[in-house]
Amino acid sequence: MTEKDDYRGTSADELMSDLVQDEYLAGMYQDTVDRQAVLRSLREVRECSELRQRDVAKSMRVTQSTISELEGEGDDVYLSTVQRYARALGRKIVVVVVGPDEKVQILPASEAAFEDSAHR
Repeated sequence: MTEKDDYRGTSADELMSDLVQDEYLAGMYQDTVDRQAVLRSLREVRECSELRQRDVAKSMRVTQSTISELEGEGDDVYLSTVQRYARALGRKIVVVVVGPDEKVQILPASEAAFEDSAHR
């Protein structure tokens, strides 16, 4: 490990600065943030629907611990798993592919539910 690679004693702000200067790593980081936002929104939908993890697990034919891991936002999950999770909540995942200059807003489940009710 070179002196440059040794990040011990480096502040979080300095690490983030290094991260965003590397376009590839910055993209991976943003992908993680976006993925976690989707999973967080789905968890909020489950909680607002007063469904337990066990209820969703039964619908998906998996264990409750699988749902716990999915909601824990730790892993890079398959799109098909997220789609099954959404379907178990009576929702559908819509994938939007955008260019680098286009903006997409990910709403928390509570705001998305508000938007849905306003358009009915």
